[in-house]
Amino acid sequence: MLSVICPYTQAMRLTLRGQTNASGNVVYGERGSLVIRLSNAQVDGKSVQIAGSTADGIINDAASDSRLLQPGRTFAPVVSGELTRGKTLTAQLEIEPVIPTADARVSRRQISEARLTMELMPGGPARH
Repeated sequence: MLSVICPYTQAMRLTLRGQTNASGNVVYGERGSLVIRLSNAQVDGKSVQIAGSTADGIINDAASDSRLLQPGRTFAPVVSGELTRGKTLTAQLEIEPVIPTADARVSRRQISEARLTMELMPGGPARH
């Protein structure tokens, strides 16, 4: 579960940060990656869709109920195609590690990890 709580009503945009591989996904272990999906988003308890956004709050991709996230790309909750404002954003965050078959069979102890952060971007334009 992802929860973002702001003291004031505002437009919320988030950007996933992390080391990327050639396909743009978060690196996991030596040769794996993470598939990260956001779904079931709500702002102040009301269902919203998620759309791609520029850093300054311009919607630049179609809105949907579920969205694959990639590092460096900003996304935002929207209603009727417009950024929405609120104090709380909650969503289901699904993180799926994907590793090559050869790496799934290990003969020695191995640690596979990924480091990622979710950055709340400064407020921007919104009409709701």
